[in-house]
Amino acid sequence: MLTNTLPLLGKKLLLITLVFHFSLTSFNLSADTTTTMPNPVELPQHWQRTVLKEPLYNGNISLVQAGNNTAPILFLIHGLGENGMLDWLPVIKQFESDYHVISIDLPGFGLSDKTIEQLSPSRYAELVHWVIKQFSDKPVIVAGHSMGAAISLRFAADYPQQVSKLIMLDTAGVLQRTVFVKHLAKMPESYQWMEQLGPAKGVFASVLGKFNRFTERLTSKVLTGLDHLPDPAQLLLNLPIAQRYLYRDRTNLNAALGLIYEDFTAAISQVKVPTHIIWGEQDRIAPLRTGQVLALRMPNAQLHVIKNSGHVPMADAPQQLLVVFQQALQQPAEQTALPEFIASKQDLNCHNQTDKKYSGHYQQIRIIGCRYVRLEQLTAESIYIENAIVSMQDITINSDATALTLLNSAVTITNADLHGLIALYSDNSKIDAAGLNLYATEQTIKLNNDSALYFSVSEIKSPQQQILHGYSLGNRVNLQ
Repeated sequence: MLTNTLPLLGKKLLLITLVFHFSLTSFNLSADTTTTMPNPVELPQHWQRTVLKEPLYNGNISLVQAGNNTAPILFLIHGLGENGMLDWLPVIKQFESDYHVISIDLPGFGLSDKTIEQLSPSRYAELVHWVIKQFSDKPVIVAGHSMGAAISLRFAADYPQQVSKLIMLDTAGVLQRTVFVKHLAKMPESYQWMEQLGPAKGVFASVLGKFNRFTERLTSKVLTGLDHLPDPAQLLLNLPIAQRYLYRDRTNLNAALGLIYEDFTAAISQVKVPTHIIWGEQDRIAPLRTGQVLALRMPNAQLHVIKNSGHVPMADAPQQLLVVFQQALQQPAEQTALPEFIASKQDLNCHNQTDKKYSGHYQQIRIIGCRYVRLEQLTAESIYIENAIVSMQDITINSDATALTLLNSAVTITNADLHGLIALYSDNSKIDAAGLNLYATEQTIKLNNDSALYFSVSEIKSPQQQILHGYSLGNRVNLQ
């Protein structure tokens, strides 16, 4: 049995390697567009470079200080890429007059020492705790980008007494790892050269859209098939000798693996400080969907979307970013909420239609044989989906029977509360749910025949509380 499985494991490891190569290349390209200056660079003379000997990785770390040492501290944490703290140059220059800005090169990046030890948001958060203690005993403003945003989230959850405000830009990770990898594999929805096509752009966009939907279905099928096998990356993470050779001269891979194997579900609900979430609308690395989930599920958070920006707003739209960043520093966070349930006698029926969008308040919703239907800002007493492809966002269902029924369908859910005797019933369906809360008086999830369930930052609220972050394949819920 093991002999037959080994070639499949090799194929899975190859696919994971290819996807990570793509993702890390994207991270590096994004970071490199911020500045063409090598590291080290000629920084303004009044900025101060500092080297600290840190105890966690037992190495030297480099950081830059700017501004007035008596002003409130703004602590900046960078993401993946060789630039390290250089990604923050526009922000440092803009806010040094009002803050004591500290920007760090994390171990393994920039001018800090390299390491082959496992790099993870949790361990980096410990390091940030130690570094901040060298400068202040009071709470500070913490801002992170990409992986740095995930680190800042973990830090704010683990050390709440050290944070006065949290600012997160295009947070990487967070979503369940298969879902995150699936997003990385997506093709762009448009290309710059298409702008020159004039009236023909619509035709090309339509063809590209159909092709992208085909590739997305194929990628999803491949990744779901691979999830039936043991995870070789997880095996490697648990072998010190494998880590030593895997991570040598591969800091980005080391940190990326640590990132996607960390579960932030509990941390998200624990962070109570005002939190501003900033996102590039066209981010191909970390989906905007992540920001939408964070804004709703964090207790005191607000989402700001920057148009015409990708994963690195500092490079793509610096002026827009600085305006939003200023708002985040000065203003409280305005909490996002799901639509309030309103009883309605109106039913919604969709039969054999494509590319439809529905919002509002309904009693019963039945979607049969429809493809690429979007339900957004919607409430209902129940939803029944059969032989369909549907995306749902910002949904509230209050039912005295089964809230959501799925039969032979593929459904993506972003931010929803399902209340019912049975919250979710699935028969031979695939579900990708992020920010889903389930409330049931009898049975939370009922499965008939095999289904593929992918949960990110989701929870069973009743009858007993349980965090849902992982995937389950088959005819019973068994999260991995």
